[in-house]
Amino acid sequence: MKFLIIGLFFFGIFFGSCTNINHISGTYTNVFKGIMGSEIRFLQTPDSFKYYLRTEGSVKDYSAGSWIKMKNKIILEGFNNNNINLIAVESTFENYPSYNQDMVVIRYRPKQLDVFTKVDVIINEDKRIRVSGDTVFFSAKKINNIRVVSFYNHDGLLLFNPERIDTLSSSKITMSVNNYKRIALNFSIKPEDFYRIKLLDTLTIKNNKILLWGNRKMKKVI
Repeated sequence: MKFLIIGLFFFGIFFGSCTNINHISGTYTNVFKGIMGSEIRFLQTPDSFKYYLRTEGSVKDYSAGSWIKMKNKIILEGFNNNNINLIAVESTFENYPSYNQDMVVIRYRPKQLDVFTKVDVIINEDKRIRVSGDTVFFSAKKINNIRVVSFYNHDGLLLFNPERIDTLSSSKITMSVNNYKRIALNFSIKPEDFYRIKLLDTLTIKNNKILLWGNRKMKKVI
């Protein structure tokens, strides 16, 4: 009987620590008491994540992308050479033959109190228009291509935490010039986008509260 009880005890410990977890969600971090550390936010619809390396009061590194679970491992696929400088822009355009100029509708809401992020819309590669939020403007010259660029202008005020990326840019969006049209651009740019890093790494699931990332122990907080 004594050996049976001991056997059941170790059996319970073994299976109680099993890492067969079907769902990963929420925020895991090793940041405590304001010191520098890592934070990963997992989303399931779709399976995406955001990663931050935080210092006290600011972001030092940032990445985002998709994740997949393989047994007790989580593989993070963040920014890479193809998208680390890319601004994702949703664009639509409709022909309006009765117009006598092109209309451009911008949907962009900067982060509150962000005075450093500057955004320009470049038309036909020769005209640059500064935008600071939702706006509408017109062009008498027909537009055949348009793109969005952004840079971080802090005049040396962030020397203690310099940005990692100088300029972000969308792909060039091309369109027909047969008629005048209404062009709508919807995009988002945040200060952390200038701290993007490439990321491809693997975490180990210890249990539903703890992930191991190299020598970092990431604890679930939300």
